Amino acid sequence: MTFVALSAFFRPPAKSKTKILADMRREKKRPKKAMGAYMYFCKLNRKKVQTSNPTMTFGEIGRVLGSQWCTLTDKEKKIGLALALGVQKYIRKAETDKVRYAKEMKRFAK
Repeated sequence: MTFVALSAFFRPPAKSKTKILADMRREKKRPKKAMGAYMYFCKLNRKKVQTSNPTMTFGEIGRVLGSQWCTLTDKEKKIGLALALGVQKYIRKAETDKVRYAKEMKRFAK
């Protein structure tokens, strides 16, 4: 027998509609995942790039932010040196957000 033929015998039982709805409600209450340092950087600097270049598309703004992120050194990313990009502690923010997410997931799992 092939794998396809065998898989017909090992299908999990179908969930009822009430079970599916209960799972969906539970997922809505799930805490949001922790943001990374790059996402904090983009969140805090997108407006600056957008105002300086109002004709740029969403993708072009993303490319500019990505190139700015690549030019930062690890030290600058950690302490957020005052460049044209602002004084932000991206990696520290990401680490505290990871701790927050872990705490909320412990509460959610109970």
